[in-house]
Amino acid sequence: MSSNIDANNLREESYRHAIRFYMRSGLKPEALALYNKCQHVLETILGVSPSVETGKLIKSIVEHN
Repeated sequence: MSSNIDANNLREESYRHAIRFYMRSGLKPEALALYNKCQHVLETILGVSPSVETGKLIKSIVEHN
């Protein structure tokens, strides 16, 4: 999964796909860490925040017990 992210680190859709994969696999800490990486990359390189869609995804993860 990480090779896809590394090759396309500016493609937010790739991050969302990987985050969903981690959640389906029961790897919530990894999903949250990947979101943090996504946020950092987008803000540092492009000067933008993650999209509303990504924000909703991470909110659903945080709220999921």
